[in-house]
Amino acid sequence: MNSIPREAHEAEMALRFLARANPPPVLFRYRSPNQWTLDEISKQQLYDTSVKPFSITLEVKYKNLDNPFDVMAAIKNDPTEIATNITFRKAEEWGFEKEYRIASNLGDIRQIPFHPSAIKEIRLGARINTNPGFKEKLLEEISHLPHRPKLIQMGCDFDRFILTETVI
Repeated sequence: MNSIPREAHEAEMALRFLARANPPPVLFRYRSPNQWTLDEISKQQLYDTSVKPFSITLEVKYKNLDNPFDVMAAIKNDPTEIATNITFRKAEEWGFEKEYRIASNLGDIRQIPFHPSAIKEIRLGARINTNPGFKEKLLEEISHLPHRPKLIQMGCDFDRFILTETVI
């Protein structure tokens, strides 16, 4: 029987997860131009990883799912590997995503509060003008933030087949 109190054990497991945090300097969140996106901007949508909770993001590991995972070895060596294997693993063919995730115990909540200073930049897609009024609504929403993020309008250069960037 384990003599360590449950709370202490859970705290130890949480510290092991935190020790593996490895965020890049900036994370990106892609959204369609709709009212829900505007609502999210007002709640601080894009993020700088020096700000919590993004400082504790973990990189998804892309692995061959046919390779078995040794649960018994994980229980013996490091039980957090079981959760890591479930939460932070995807099939190799998704590797192009280069995804990072945040593990939380907030239940079914998909929105995690964070400080507005985490929003450093918002990029508007090249086809944003197909959604009338969205850009104006976005500008109104970010005007309420304590620090205005950099706004970049993406465009298409069809002669060179590249995306262009214009700071707004």
